[in-house]
Amino acid sequence: MLPSKVIAYTSGDNETLSVPFFVSREGYAKKVAENAKHQREEVPDPRLLLVDYGTNLEVLVANLLLNKESARKQLLKELNLKSLSSFRCVIQLDHTQAPTGGVILTPQLQSFIDNLVNCATSKSIDKKIKYIP
Repeated sequence: MLPSKVIAYTSGDNETLSVPFFVSREGYAKKVAENAKHQREEVPDPRLLLVDYGTNLEVLVANLLLNKESARKQLLKELNLKSLSSFRCVIQLDHTQAPTGGVILTPQLQSFIDNLVNCATSKSIDKKIKYIP
């Protein structure tokens, strides 16, 4: 039986390890884009996840938001931090890699954004450039 998730970590450029995860991520992005065009069912989360130098901050924030108090305290202690007082999440829907007109949001993607916005203490939506800082 195969595991439901395979999570890898690399602290640098390791193409041998990274390539299968990038291919999986690209396939997932294509499925989500196709789903957005035709409003099909939700796309299952990818089974392959890569934590690398580009995702470390997101992993830290997720752990500090979602873990139990004891785990949060231990993580802060390991990092020699007192607390996380704030962070900024920018959701850019009209970036250079997006199709003309920006990212088409599926109900699933919209729900992810809604959940982030609902737990934010402040938000700003710039409709001109389509991003939520």
